[in-house]
Amino acid sequence: MDYWREKYLFPVLNTNKSVALVGVGGAESYVENQHLEEWDPYVLSRRCDDYCVYDINEKLVSIACDHGIRAEKLDVTQQTLGRKFDRIFAVDVLEHTFDPISFLKNLRDSLTPDGLLVFTAPNSIYWRQFIKLSEFEEHLFAFNRETLKHLAREINLEIVELNSFQTTGGVNSLPRKALQHLHNIMARLGRGNTLLMAAKSSSPK
Repeated sequence: MDYWREKYLFPVLNTNKSVALVGVGGAESYVENQHLEEWDPYVLSRRCDDYCVYDINEKLVSIACDHGIRAEKLDVTQQTLGRKFDRIFAVDVLEHTFDPISFLKNLRDSLTPDGLLVFTAPNSIYWRQFIKLSEFEEHLFAFNRETLKHLAREINLEIVELNSFQTTGGVNSLPRKALQHLHNIMARLGRGNTLLMAAKSSSPK
């Protein structure tokens, strides 16, 4: 299980918190392979009363709506979510946006006074990046801990956590378990493949 889900997403489900998920994710893959129970929007819709899912891609939003998930097409670089949420999750979206500052500002402005924004992005100093230089070639921006700190300062976000972790996959075989162990060590050294920031607004409401 990925770190952000275990620490931030799952604990807020089945509570009275309002939750926004920005980025529908690989909708076609989950639906076609009948893995709906593993799809974050689907999990959210089954375990949270007050939620909404947002994505810029109309087709992905349509797939979510077809499965009974409350979803809206929205370009978050252009506008806020239209209401306030206690928790906002944006997972592996920031690196695909043309304007990361506007994106984060609009998410910040969609938080309740005690709300928390949690987002992830690929780590530009992930250790395998130096072996396979094309690792993140499809992304518009690259981030590391220092650039995320700078972004937080620029838009008045107070950092609660800034961490590196390794996304997990099947680790049943001994070689894969050994590789995962190496990944975990590198993540503790700040070289995991994913960065996580949890932050709250420090701007006056």
